[in-house]
Amino acid sequence: MGILCEILLTVVSISVSQAYTWTSTSPTNGSLHYACVGDSVTLAWSIVTTSSERVNDVEWLFVDDNGNTELLATSVMGEVLLSPSARQRLSFVSNAGLRVSDIAQEEFGRYIVRAVITTGSSFVAEARYVYLRMPVPPTTTDRMLHAQVKPTPCSSREAGTCSWRAASFPPGDLCLSLCCGRHLQVEY
Repeated sequence: MGILCEILLTVVSISVSQAYTWTSTSPTNGSLHYACVGDSVTLAWSIVTTSSERVNDVEWLFVDDNGNTELLATSVMGEVLLSPSARQRLSFVSNAGLRVSDIAQEEFGRYIVRAVITTGSSFVAEARYVYLRMPVPPTTTDRMLHAQVKPTPCSSREAGTCSWRAASFPPGDLCLSLCCGRHLQVEY
């Protein structure tokens, strides 16, 4: 009976020691985020821990479309150390978030965050990643405008990021935003 109680206590302490969660606003693994050159994007990764847990170390990495990996920065015990090659337009938000300002063409790719969460003398490493992409620009052929639909619904927070935004549509209707480029007004 004593061994069974000891095993149960061990199982309970293991499950309690890993009670951290990613917040609901944290991007999901493999999600796509769209931006234009010159935009700013916040990857709002954040981890909620219990009182006995602590986010000790965080690393942010970038993988370009050719598979080259670059360490952007490391945070050790709250002190952020930028890589010598890191862009000056990076800033860090919450306990694991990353903001890239004034995005350049070469900054489209995969962004990764790795965090080490400790509880007493044990630790666990967690990683999340997202893809930052430029939307495919619309084209014209046969005097028709051809565009791709953005895979996420429009929202009021996009209003300031595009040259033009359709007034308002009932829920479920298509929202049209023309972004990333020069737009001419077309008269009918």
